[in-house]
Amino acid sequence: MHKLIYSKSEWSNTQYRFHLDNNVNCDVSTSILAGWFVNLDDNNYVVRVIDQAGLLVNAIEYSKNRPKLAKIYSDINDVSTAGFEIDMRKLDKNSRYSIAIFNENELITKVLAFVQKTPLLYIHIAKTAGSTVNKVLRECFGTENSLVHAESIPDWPVQVKENKIDFLSGHIPYQAFIKAKELQCYKKAITFREPYSHVVSHLSWIRALALDEHKKRYDAHPEYIQKLSDKLASYDLSSPEQVSHVIKTFNGLELRLLDNTQTRYIRTNLTKLLVDEVDIISSLDNLKSFDFVGTDNDIDAFLSDITKYYGVKYENEGRRENVLSNKFGLDISNLEIKKALLPLVKFDLDLYLAVLALNP
Repeated sequence: MHKLIYSKSEWSNTQYRFHLDNNVNCDVSTSILAGWFVNLDDNNYVVRVIDQAGLLVNAIEYSKNRPKLAKIYSDINDVSTAGFEIDMRKLDKNSRYSIAIFNENELITKVLAFVQKTPLLYIHIAKTAGSTVNKVLRECFGTENSLVHAESIPDWPVQVKENKIDFLSGHIPYQAFIKAKELQCYKKAITFREPYSHVVSHLSWIRALALDEHKKRYDAHPEYIQKLSDKLASYDLSSPEQVSHVIKTFNGLELRLLDNTQTRYIRTNLTKLLVDEVDIISSLDNLKSFDFVGTDNDIDAFLSDITKYYGVKYENEGRRENVLSNKFGLDISNLEIKKALLPLVKFDLDLYLAVLALNP
């Protein structure tokens, strides 16, 4: 059975209308896929099936009778024969294909892709075992079909649209990712971490950039990260009073990085500076869209679930990538330190309890 990847935003414009029957979803469960296509201007637009190399595939029959179209488009001649049918049995189940719109012999756009397995989107919240997840899943899906750190690759939506990606990952909030409508058919995965451990790991990672031995990494980061690293280095992070003080100095960019970060990644309203109770409600609602939800302290179970679904063998090697041991005095066994950190994790704590309920 083929899977479908599509964005309906490409199906309708001032030049043409494309439609598939039967409320198409992300799976093809029929041997014949039917629909219709109507030209709305003088160009000779036509629907064709092509393979990954862009070659035409003889799997579509035209001029199928669709009598109701005559009532909708009464000013278009012969519109009642604008139907088409695609014989799915003519498509190799192990290959990729697209339905494309052509103007004569010029490819205008691809409106739908057929793939043999549903691609996976991983929302990579920093410091939640994401480096380990990326490493394992790139091996499973193949480096050539994987795109990680999408936040650093401006054309990632183009690669998604071109049906080139099986595994997509990045430090991008969920709502920003799914602006690419093709991702509605992707399976979705996310990992979380106990909030106090998470914020300490994140703070420690930024603070470590100011160490002399990390000068090269420090220089590679944007100025606001450098300034934050220098700021953290000027405080004694083993002191609850100084931890509280430095948090109160955080500016907008710093808060967007460290204030209830996990909730930020899946809330709906991305424009607000601070996270609030409304964001918890939207985050819990958005969490329902994920097929695989894991936690840092049981990452092997999360990876096993994904690889099992995709029919890939996963060997638990107990490996962890990008682990930092120096916490610079941020000891969460110290209740006063935890109290000082609370403003940064207040809402993440609520979210994490909901995540744990999904993984009892």
